[in-house]
Amino acid sequence: MKPLLIAFGFLFLAIGIVGIFVPLLPTTPFLLLTAICFERGSERFHRWLVQHRVFGPPIRDWKQHQAIRPKYKVLASAMMAGSAWFIFQNERIPLMGKAVFTASVLSVSVFLWTRNSKS
Repeated sequence: MKPLLIAFGFLFLAIGIVGIFVPLLPTTPFLLLTAICFERGSERFHRWLVQHRVFGPPIRDWKQHQAIRPKYKVLASAMMAGSAWFIFQNERIPLMGKAVFTASVLSVSVFLWTRNSKS
């Protein structure tokens, strides 16, 4: 079971890294899934992830305080706003697609801004 958890951990990590560059793909949930998989599959990989200079702070904030730093909230909101601008400017995207996008962004925004903040 541990090799499978490690494999899923690296899959989620790869998706999370792609999410840094793709506005509609969230990074943090995939990093949290990576942390869960590594925690159960490999102490060494989990330690590496949690101590990583880029990936570690949001994971530690969530694990210790269930908090999201304000700068990450603002960054995520800005990315969603940029995506919304693109979606609503594109006439080829059907109304149903825009509605699903809007519902998704609103859901993520409510979740994001109702979490504790850690400065």
